[in-house]
Amino acid sequence: MKKKNRPGCIVFIVFITIIACVAITFLIVFRLLPHKTESGVGQTESKKEDGIVQNAYIISTQDDKIQYLYKGQTYQLPGHMDTPFEGIADIEITQDKISHIYTKPDRIEGVLESYTDEQMEVRDYGMLEREAEIPVYISENGTVREGTLTDLIVGSSNVNYVLAYHRIQAILVNEETVAKNIRVVIKNDTAIEYPQLYLKSDSSCQISYENELFRIDGENILDCGKFLDEHGTGKIKIVSEGEGMYICDASGNNISNSYPDTIYCIRTENGIVMVNQLPIEEYVKRVLPSEMPQQFGLEALKAQAVCARTYAYSQLKNDQYAMYGANVDDSTAFQVYNKAGKSEITDQAGNETSGQIAVYQGNPITCYYCSTNPGVTEDYELWQNEEERGNSQGNPEYLQKKYETSENPGDLSDENCFQKFIDSAPDSYDSVSPFYRWTAKLDLKGGADSELGKAQSISILQRSTNGYVLCLKIQYEKGEKTFYEENEIRNILGHMLQNVVLSNGKERTDLTLIPSACFYIASFEDGHYILKGGGFGHGIGLSQYGASAMAGQGMTYEDIMKFYYSGIELMEISKFSD
Repeated sequence: MKKKNRPGCIVFIVFITIIACVAITFLIVFRLLPHKTESGVGQTESKKEDGIVQNAYIISTQDDKIQYLYKGQTYQLPGHMDTPFEGIADIEITQDKISHIYTKPDRIEGVLESYTDEQMEVRDYGMLEREAEIPVYISENGTVREGTLTDLIVGSSNVNYVLAYHRIQAILVNEETVAKNIRVVIKNDTAIEYPQLYLKSDSSCQISYENELFRIDGENILDCGKFLDEHGTGKIKIVSEGEGMYICDASGNNISNSYPDTIYCIRTENGIVMVNQLPIEEYVKRVLPSEMPQQFGLEALKAQAVCARTYAYSQLKNDQYAMYGANVDDSTAFQVYNKAGKSEITDQAGNETSGQIAVYQGNPITCYYCSTNPGVTEDYELWQNEEERGNSQGNPEYLQKKYETSENPGDLSDENCFQKFIDSAPDSYDSVSPFYRWTAKLDLKGGADSELGKAQSISILQRSTNGYVLCLKIQYEKGEKTFYEENEIRNILGHMLQNVVLSNGKERTDLTLIPSACFYIASFEDGHYILKGGGFGHGIGLSQYGASAMAGQGMTYEDIMKFYYSGIELMEISKFSD
């Protein structure tokens, strides 16, 4: 009888063993997970790992509990401080308790002028060494959150720097930065540095560095490189008392428009970087004539002014030029600045929209714009890669596909429908543009790939519902490549581009990209393709020719903005809270 009961006993033992293992595993996992404490703070967790937490922000030291912020999370552990403290500290944790706190009370305050991975330049303090990782703690509405360096605006943000061991350990932001100025890198054609830089003012100007101040009379030529070297400094600040500074040649002949307000010249290994600081409103007035012809009409220029101002504010925290203390440059990579002279109507457009930006659901939009649409507008899908396609996340809702013609052209992803749309060139807001329709000639010889050899054929695999090419395949001798994004499609075909004939009959041979990604393949013969298409630029957001036509039909700049950017409103920057 006992032998008959033995299997049941074994099963029972195995069952108990399994239950015990599950329970032990649950306890181990539960032990490792972060726990909310009984303090009632929504995101507070227990920090259990032994070791030292560097540059944490201590929030509270009450009731023998230390609450601190570290890497975006709030933690609370048992610990005691004799004196209440709030601020930066290194925290040593031993056996789930805070055993030591090393406070860092030393601070300086100043405007962040520039920064690199190793140093930060603080106004009135010069260059200071920094830790590789610097937490940025932002105090707002009675609470503290952790941000990043890109929450700061070089040249504008006045913040506190926590110092220890002769290095900046952390940054404290106690007030919102309301920037009034922008800093622009003035490029030397496509380069950032000038091998030699000569400046001249129409009136006296002051040159300063560190604690030194010099004054030079108007019309005198300043050899910036020579001045930097002779005075043993890496950076000078120049303030003109007149209209501004001009870039000139060694003989004093002006080769630029005047740059107002303040100029910084920074010595680098490869030459001199020139940065122009000026009020944002003045910047907008000098972007307008460089980006839109003044004959496009006041309301179109006012729409462009709102776009330029909104874009400028959206780029203030861009860190691409943080090492030079600048926010943007003067090229098409941002906005073309000061390449054409100001005029009365462009100044008027800036003045009558002063301080206005475009916002969507409380946030400034990114005001994409282009020269000419082909009768339809596109959305962010053009700039998505293969993996991102079909995912609406990251596609701004204010950028929508629309048609500008009197009738709906239909589904332009259909090849026959699209070809009819291009060939018929229906009237739209952009019809007057010479790029409204164009014909391009390509030579496959220009499309050779360093690895795959000569280009043999081009085919369109997919286009959007508004007709833009979403996927292009090029067959090479040793394989094939597919291209998905608008800019890479235009660029790769631009290597093969021989000429473009515009709708007004003029031929262009100076283009390095095909005018747009809105095209079809009309013919192929003897290694040459003929493309027929429409539009100039990416086709997303405001069309400058379209805005001009709308202005001519009596639409206001607000009407124009709301057509191209759905659901937006215009807001005074003074009323806008970051």
